[in-house]
Amino acid sequence: MSRSANHPISYRIEQELIETHYKNSKNTKTSPHQRDNLLIAGIDEAGRGALAGPVVVAIVVLDRKFIHPHTDDSKKLAAATRSEVAAYIKTHAQTYAVAAVSAKIIDKINILAATKLAIRRAYAALPQKPHYLLLDGKYLENLTHWNRYPPHHSIPLAEYSFISGDSLSYSIAAASILAKVTRDNTMRSYHNRYKTYQIYNFHRNKGYGVPSHLQALQKYGATPLHRKTFSPVKKYCR
Repeated sequence: MSRSANHPISYRIEQELIETHYKNSKNTKTSPHQRDNLLIAGIDEAGRGALAGPVVVAIVVLDRKFIHPHTDDSKKLAAATRSEVAAYIKTHAQTYAVAAVSAKIIDKINILAATKLAIRRAYAALPQKPHYLLLDGKYLENLTHWNRYPPHHSIPLAEYSFISGDSLSYSIAAASILAKVTRDNTMRSYHNRYKTYQIYNFHRNKGYGVPSHLQALQKYGATPLHRKTFSPVKKYCR
């Protein structure tokens, strides 16, 4: 499956999966109820490129009647809009789960492995297991761990990844919003709870390498929240 980023966000990918699934099925006569019961989950992460804080993954299964006018790639939305849509998703999604992996674990196993671990954790926490997984980004292709958490149904689990998937698929966009809002709130809480972290302005930069954050690193060194294996942080570790 391939999509151009020029396509507007929609359920086009999800709908094509449903059509393909039942076209290949021996049971050619399917009811709308059966089609609605085919669960398709969107997956996305937040914080993969940050210098501090966790990487967060969200998995969302939407009712395909779900429509919110501001559902889109989380990076395109203002913070207040993201929070509004995230609350709506939590209320109206069929099921969802969010999981995080800390900076300490990221340093231990690397960011790609940590992202995959966060996916496994989120998937394991899903109350309802999906039949299909839609992932954002090429870097998550060829995952082999899904059989560790087999779905509670007889249909084999399949996964597809899409470049700019969070701008194409409602399901992936919803996951991107939940992941981003969860992580932003986490970084904000670190700033508010720990006075020693306030000099880094995590509530504003969310752990990313903006100039003021790099200046604070240079002056004060790294905290336990920093990813010490990331090259901009390494030289400031004391």
